[in-house]
Amino acid sequence: MDLYAAGSYKANDDFRRITGDSQLYEKYRETLDEYITSTVLPSLREKQDDILLQEFVKRWENNKIMVRWLARFFHYLDCYFIARRSLPPLHQVGMNYFQRFGLPGEFGMGKMDPYREDFEEHMLRETGEYYSRKASSWITEDNYSDCMSKVEESVKMEKDRVSHYLQSSSEKKLT
Repeated sequence: MDLYAAGSYKANDDFRRITGDSQLYEKYRETLDEYITSTVLPSLREKQDDILLQEFVKRWENNKIMVRWLARFFHYLDCYFIARRSLPPLHQVGMNYFQRFGLPGEFGMGKMDPYREDFEEHMLRETGEYYSRKASSWITEDNYSDCMSKVEESVKMEKDRVSHYLQSSSEKKLT
């Protein structure tokens, strides 16, 4: 094989590999999209309150595991193809899909408007109303020490809920 043929073969091989990598990267994105729309969103519909939060946490944990293993499995794409193309890494793409569908994640990536408008505003208002009623009850029924203990315990529980279920930005607003 002469030098020209070897160079042409190498260039064609590189082109085929890059084209295949593009398709693989796109298939990765399509798979995440399909997982969210066909598995995650239907599992969250019709659920409310604690059951909704529990289901969301379960789906979020599953998503993190899936994204971590897929990123490991397609490590080649991250190291070579994505780096050369200046594309978002697989892990970031996987986490962004939760934001894309208005599902809050833990990395603060993506657009937060659906989280703030559709969930956080309502949650903060209803939580404020709930604790306003509770505080009125505690003040009339308990002594100062017991009332303050209940307030401290409630703040601790809300902080714990934030760490398990909500965006960290909600903590300052909630407590």
